[in-house]
Amino acid sequence: MTPAQAPLRIVIEGPNYVGKSSVVNQLHLLLPGATVIQLHDFCHQHIIRRSHPPMRLVSRDDYRAVQVDVVKESCDYLHSRTQQVLQMIDALTSDNIIIERLCVTECVYSTLLFGINGSEQLESTDAELAKRNGFLILLNADPRVLISRTMTCAPKTPGIQGYGIPYHLTDHEWIGEKCRLYNEAFRQMVMTPKVHIDTTHLSHEQVNVEIRHAIEKAMSRHERT
Repeated sequence: MTPAQAPLRIVIEGPNYVGKSSVVNQLHLLLPGATVIQLHDFCHQHIIRRSHPPMRLVSRDDYRAVQVDVVKESCDYLHSRTQQVLQMIDALTSDNIIIERLCVTECVYSTLLFGINGSEQLESTDAELAKRNGFLILLNADPRVLISRTMTCAPKTPGIQGYGIPYHLTDHEWIGEKCRLYNEAFRQMVMTPKVHIDTTHLSHEQVNVEIRHAIEKAMSRHERT
């Protein structure tokens, strides 16, 4: 990146086991010194902290049993966190920024877990990201591939307090629905420049090539602006 170029704000989105963390590591090599923001805990731990006694969210019925006020507070918390990240982008005026998960995941999980339509908030954040020179990279894959990875990769740990592995990480139906929702939300992002990379048949090296192409596209766009 030359001194004349605006810093990049790269948002990496996609379901679990699709390769986001590996891509973030690759991006950090391509953009040394970039600030990395990794957001996890979309609703799960927040609901556990707010429920008394703490809930074990390890089944569909567990999510359906969450109290309405806790659901609303959890979704408000997610949206507030997204807004805080946008403010951080504003503060780090000279930094390249890599963000793992943001508004697309917020929208997907609100819909997946609670049936809440987050399209309006997604549209608003789309406009805000575009104003901040955001660039979105969605990683996705065939749900059957992701299901296979859930059974062969190291399992997600339930955390030190042992409240159980979240249901949406293991249930095959929800994994498939999550993939669909990510694609749908990606299509709704019409203002932020974006790239969709399907990792179903790509090796690790091929994914890295696609990421380099995406960064070149983002840089080229900055040069034109």
